[in-house]
Amino acid sequence: MKRSALVTGSSSGIGLSTTQALLDKGFKVYGLCRRADKVFSNNKNYIPLVFDLRKEYKLDLIDVDTIICNAGIGILGKLEELSPKAIEDAVLVNFTSQVLLIKKLLSTLKKKQRADIVFIGSEAAFCGKRGGSIYCATKFAIRGFCQALREECGTSGVKVSMVHPSMVDTEFYDTLTIKPKEGKNTSLNALDVAKVILQIIESDDHIIFDEVVIKPKQYVIKKNPIQQLVKS
Repeated sequence: MKRSALVTGSSSGIGLSTTQALLDKGFKVYGLCRRADKVFSNNKNYIPLVFDLRKEYKLDLIDVDTIICNAGIGILGKLEELSPKAIEDAVLVNFTSQVLLIKKLLSTLKKKQRADIVFIGSEAAFCGKRGGSIYCATKFAIRGFCQALREECGTSGVKVSMVHPSMVDTEFYDTLTIKPKEGKNTSLNALDVAKVILQIIESDDHIIFDEVVIKPKQYVIKKNPIQQLVKS
């Protein structure tokens, strides 16, 4: 039977690479994104769902057996310098929208013999860091949700996993004050993460990847000259 997946944040970074990897494997992919990416415009197995999770939530019930919760907003800075709107957007996209998405589709997933939910976390889900109060909080929250959801789904065919990449060299950091140093040994790329996701969702039914942490061989961060626009 042909498998089908929903990928949030499918138009860039990890979401883009994961979508391509799934299509290459023959999946039907619903790509939830703020803009329809022309990369997949000629692929009949790709169905774009175009809307901004910060402004609306209008997902109709769709029939999939795999959900990749990837969409996220990066937000760094001292708490007193962050605008209320920036905080609300980060919590909505990084946590609330994902909870509502799973709530919408969970009963359908539980009726299937096998289904997978994979959350893209972060090393920020394990340790709070200076300047990351809100971002770390959202990642801590989604990690706790994932752990509880895994217990709720334990007697069903739904497998719940979480992938925690270290810094990945994508456009995610274009508006942040730090970024990973480019290089094979000093940063991850989006395809590295996509390969791990594929391994999880193609694993045997009796295997659950609880939480997977992936890092580059060397860990190097550098300053990004672009100032993040999060102040009030």
